[in-house]
Amino acid sequence: MPDEPPTHAPSHDVAKLDRVSAFLAGVLLGAMVGVVGTVFHRTSWGPVPLGVLASLTLVVTGVVFMRALDGRLAAAVFALAALAGIAVLAVVTPGGDRILLADGPGLSWAGGAVVLAGAGLALPSRWIE
Repeated sequence: MPDEPPTHAPSHDVAKLDRVSAFLAGVLLGAMVGVVGTVFHRTSWGPVPLGVLASLTLVVTGVVFMRALDGRLAAAVFALAALAGIAVLAVVTPGGDRILLADGPGLSWAGGAVVLAGAGLALPSRWIE
């Protein structure tokens, strides 16, 4: 009998590990996007709000990437982690400081992140595949 290469059938453990990996990636990437976007959202080049535009682009890209990677659940985890990163930096510290202000750029970043994350989650699946 000739030597046959072993066949590898996917196991449930591998699928579970993939889900856990996608969940952890969503949490880490989402939190990074939320924090980095909040720190840099005030960057501008003359009248052009480059920080807000770049940060919102990161949100949309991240949601669509996570959605393509592992579906709506992974994208929702990414979106919630990004919004949590934004919310943490919007809180006033005991010293009275905060990074996210309630002004034009701050509201554009925070509100735009919510709207675009929701839009990315609501896209039809056939657009992502």
